[in-house]
Amino acid sequence: MKRDIITAFIILFLFRLLLSILDYRGSSSSELYSEILKYFSPDDIANGETYARRGFGVAIVRNIIFAMILLVMSFTSLSGKLEQFCAKLTGKKFFLTSVCFIAILYSFTALISLPFNFYFYYTLEH
Repeated sequence: MKRDIITAFIILFLFRLLLSILDYRGSSSSELYSEILKYFSPDDIANGETYARRGFGVAIVRNIIFAMILLVMSFTSLSGKLEQFCAKLTGKKFFLTSVCFIAILYSFTALISLPFNFYFYYTLEH
């Protein structure tokens, strides 16, 4: 079962990576380009492509980091220890333990997301 989950996770990760690369490359369709030229100049198109491609490498790194977090939480004793901590904190009430677990995990991922969010939503925009 564990091997199947890891295999599915790897396939999903590789699929997302492939979609990111295809998105980065864009379309080479001459019909699409001529249609776009009705509304935008070649300089506008080049600027748009540059804008869309900025941060591609950082986005790949971010996806790798989150994939590693998911793998660590899924396949080590860390998630069990976090569950025990939350159970102790909430008096072993299932619903509260679940909420605590999700809140801590979400807070941790939000904290890790801060530098990426700063880069994507502030640095690249300025």
